[in-house]
Amino acid sequence: MGCKPELIGIAGVLLLALAPAAAAPRDPAQGWVDQARASYRVGDHFGALTTARQALARYPSSPLALELDAQLVRDAQGPVAALPLFERALERAPDNVELLGEYAATLADAGRHVDALSVARRMIALDPNNSRAFFLQALVAARAGDDQLARRLLWRTQAGDNPASAALLLDGAIELRSGSPAQAVDRFASLVRRQPDNVGAKLLLGRALLANGEANEVVARLGPLAERPDASRYLLTLVGRAYEQLGARAAAARYLDRAARPLPDGVWPVPVAEEDALTAWRYAADPLRLDVAVPRLRGALAGGQAEEARGLAAKLAARYPGSADVERLVGDTALLTGDPGAALMHYRRAAEVRTDAALVQAMVAAERALGRQDEARTLLVRRVALNPLDRRSALLLAGLAAR
Repeated sequence: MGCKPELIGIAGVLLLALAPAAAAPRDPAQGWVDQARASYRVGDHFGALTTARQALARYPSSPLALELDAQLVRDAQGPVAALPLFERALERAPDNVELLGEYAATLADAGRHVDALSVARRMIALDPNNSRAFFLQALVAARAGDDQLARRLLWRTQAGDNPASAALLLDGAIELRSGSPAQAVDRFASLVRRQPDNVGAKLLLGRALLANGEANEVVARLGPLAERPDASRYLLTLVGRAYEQLGARAAAARYLDRAARPLPDGVWPVPVAEEDALTAWRYAADPLRLDVAVPRLRGALAGGQAEEARGLAAKLAARYPGSADVERLVGDTALLTGDPGAALMHYRRAAEVRTDAALVQAMVAAERALGRQDEARTLLVRRVALNPLDRRSALLLAGLAAR
């Protein structure tokens, strides 16, 4: 298999809630921005959004307020929409290294890699040991295919014994492309342990395991995911090649044939893992804890228990009214239980805080279920325009055009 593992978006790993900007002295918006970030960290996303807008309305020249607004716009719409806001902030704080880092990451995710490198070099001129600047350069070098340079730059981030998840992902991709699959397996396995719901990391681990001759492990890890009706062609091909490596050609053909067919439209419930069931039992005294309620909701949806799923989703919405993640779960429940209109309403509200390719796909499915093909296409055109490196949305748009 000759396809290269896809590298992560740069801005996507620089989380809003975990990367507060360095405060400029006497910035009048400081208290408002701190409050918004605190609200975001505890899951009150809509409250954070409201506070951030109030901060910008009161202090439209504040670099802190402008940066926070840019980060929120980047999450909700995409890097292209956020760039003008970062530039306005930099007009007022041109030497703020944290702000420059956010701007460089957003430039890279908008496909403007030369500009991103220029900003990263300015960061190093201001702070010669800035690890974020070296990481940004490493990721851009890897995207350009210069893995040796990327590795040297990554070493300069001084990640230590506990590297960030983004560094693990980048390091694993470099090792895989450089012909060291065993090292790549080590990096990706560590990432999957940290982020067990990260499907992209699981696929990269599967690719590295296959390259390392561990086909049995590929089948064990990815086989259940490949049984889902919405399994991607890449996932199906990985499992099919693993069965080929094991000499089971009949089993391989089943997956490879599916990979050659058009993928079905729609959204499917996520299966409940054994560890989720154990958590649900352990914390049964609080049935609306998210790590308890989400597996219950998945189980109800997978079992076709529409009324139970809708009731649980409504309780979650009442328990967590400020959470965009819960709003999205409620939308998924509505779509999977036959109410695409309600699903779209919840999806649109969730998208005010954070939009990714999976949410866009669900919104497109809802629009198409309502017979609104033009609206679905318009949604995808806007997504691709504001997120030029989003391959998944581009493929969805191509699929609509093909139909």
